[in-house]
Amino acid sequence: MATFSTESFEKKLSELRYNRTSVHTLSYWLIHYRKHSQVIVSVWHRELRKAEPSRKLIFLYLAHEVIQSSTRKGPEYTEEFARVIVDAFKHAVPELDGTGKKHLGKFLSVWEDKAVYNRVILEQLKIILYGEKKPKKRLYSEVKGGGDDDAIPAKYKPAKAPSTANNLLRVIQGVESAASRDAAVHQEISFIPREVQDLSYLGKPGDLEYCRKHSTLVRDASKLLAEGYGRLAAEVDDRKQLIGMLSNFLQHQKVVNDEKEHQLEMYKNMLERAKKIQEQLHTRLEDKPDLTHL
Repeated sequence: MATFSTESFEKKLSELRYNRTSVHTLSYWLIHYRKHSQVIVSVWHRELRKAEPSRKLIFLYLAHEVIQSSTRKGPEYTEEFARVIVDAFKHAVPELDGTGKKHLGKFLSVWEDKAVYNRVILEQLKIILYGEKKPKKRLYSEVKGGGDDDAIPAKYKPAKAPSTANNLLRVIQGVESAASRDAAVHQEISFIPREVQDLSYLGKPGDLEYCRKHSTLVRDASKLLAEGYGRLAAEVDDRKQLIGMLSNFLQHQKVVNDEKEHQLEMYKNMLERAKKIQEQLHTRLEDKPDLTHL
């Protein structure tokens, strides 16, 4: 797997829009890079605090989608968002109108129903959202020893792209087994009906029953396409980074090869001189008179 880029994530956050496809696409991209969940959530938290008031809700939408979609693959995002979600609510809720707070209420209901977070965290979030009397309990961040430091610790910053042959081989294998080789997803996308892609299938105005069925069809297809798009976008990023890694690797091998060729030529000259000296010594020994019989 190619190295995750915080710059790429920051750019994608700046381009995030208030629509289901945009949120789904970025969420699947993040799930693809879940091994960098700690860095990703730290960047998400930092950028949320810097975002314009009108954009803070979309950050929470994204967090909700990532938490919901990643649970079957592992607990990384659930655990990492737990460290910052209380502070994120504190920062975002005052900027939201009634509709925005209603959406956050739905998120809390889902997290509670599915036991995503424990009672302590949920109580804190409800207090922030609904203005209830704050109970005398320690914050999750205090219990875990966390803080509000926006900076990403150096040890969690993404490492440089691997340059050894073994690491390069692993990256190549990861790319080769990526989304473009996922036959199941491609097959599902190939079965998406034309009604989703052609406006002429919308039917007659006023046909409410058809519109309801068509809306469900389009929604499901959009989610599938967003997943495929997100995974392919991550794969394209991987391949671009792999090209750079290969270029660096080849350049390094060229330098090493030039050094080895120079060393080989030097050894060749030394070997030729040694042979000449050996021949001269052999000749002198043959010309020397034999005195052993005296």
